[in-house]
Amino acid sequence: MLFTFLALIFFTLFGLCYKVSASQKNNPVVVNTSMLFCAGLISLFSLLLNKPSQYNFTTGALGFLGGSFFFTATLLVLYALKNGGKISICWTILNLGMVIPVLFSIFFWKESLELKKILGLVLIFSSIILIGQSKE
Repeated sequence: MLFTFLALIFFTLFGLCYKVSASQKNNPVVVNTSMLFCAGLISLFSLLLNKPSQYNFTTGALGFLGGSFFFTATLLVLYALKNGGKISICWTILNLGMVIPVLFSIFFWKESLELKKILGLVLIFSSIILIGQSKE
C-alpha cells in the first residue's frame, strides 16, 4: 500500500505540472517532450542498474507502443488544458484510463471481482459523471 500511496503523490505532482504548464501558456509539445525525455533517462538508468538481459524484442515493442500512446495522451491533455479545459474535468476523465484496463482484466484475464472493486468502479464512474456535469 505504501508504493500505491507514493504513486498517488507523484501522479498528483505530475497533474499539477500540467496545470502550471497550461496556465503559463507553455508549448504543449515542448513540455510533453521534456517530461518524457526525463522519464526516458530515468528508465534507461533503471534498466541498466537492473537486468538488461531481460530486454528483448517483445519488451521493446510493447515499451515503444506504450510510450507512443502515453506521449499522445499526455500531449492531448496539455492541449485540452491550454485551450480552456478544466483540470478537474480533464483529470477525472483521465481516470477512465485506469478503469478500462481494470474492466479488461476482469473480463479477459478473469481477475477476481470483489465487492471493493465493484464499489470502487461505481464511485469512479459516479465522480466522472458528477464532475462532468458541473457548471464551472
